[in-house]
Amino acid sequence: MTITEVGCMGVKPGLNIMNQVTWEGQILTNTWKTVIAKPGGPYRVYWGLEMDNTSRVWAFFDWDSVEQHQKFAQSHGAEAVKHLPEICTHGEFTKHLTMVPSSDVLRSPLIEVLLTYFTADITRSDKAEASVNLETILAKTFAGCSSVQKLAHGWGLQNDFPVRGKEEQLGSILVAFVGWDSVGAQTEFYESDAYNKGVELIKNMKGNIGFYSFRMNCQHLERH
Repeated sequence: MTITEVGCMGVKPGLNIMNQVTWEGQILTNTWKTVIAKPGGPYRVYWGLEMDNTSRVWAFFDWDSVEQHQKFAQSHGAEAVKHLPEICTHGEFTKHLTMVPSSDVLRSPLIEVLLTYFTADITRSDKAEASVNLETILAKTFAGCSSVQKLAHGWGLQNDFPVRGKEEQLGSILVAFVGWDSVGAQTEFYESDAYNKGVELIKNMKGNIGFYSFRMNCQHLERH
């Protein structure tokens, strides 16, 4: 099963890192090209800014396993990403997720990411229950919307994700991805009662200790 590495970094002010014509955009793209090209690297990488907070860039990398990523990081990681400090202020975290059914949702023109946090010691049975609940909510809220292209969800493999908005608190994370065909379609649906009801159901899932959502569109590269 594919494992997806997820990381979030701060972006230096005034830089347009998603524009490959700029020097900063070239640094970021060439960094991921290097990562993809190195022996044992990931199969694909997606990256994009939070649309409503462009000081954060997210990246997702598909691997066969956490061990493959760790081996690559030890062998090539430092050299591959050596230029990132020129455009990024800091790394917030690097962790791993499962994405069911796949990371293909990140190819959508717009991706809405909904992060739901739970305590670090959440039990396996409570995880299973939360997964079923989230799948049901996603199906009822988004699956019938013609502007939604793909859905995905999955748990973080670690239990020490930084809980956004709660300083120094760590926890487990369940993530939902909604792939939209346009910004306008998501914006319109965002104002609907169905959307607000669905999000409230996610926020009120048993054991939830935090919630954060953002929108992004991704560029991506694949190993050939």
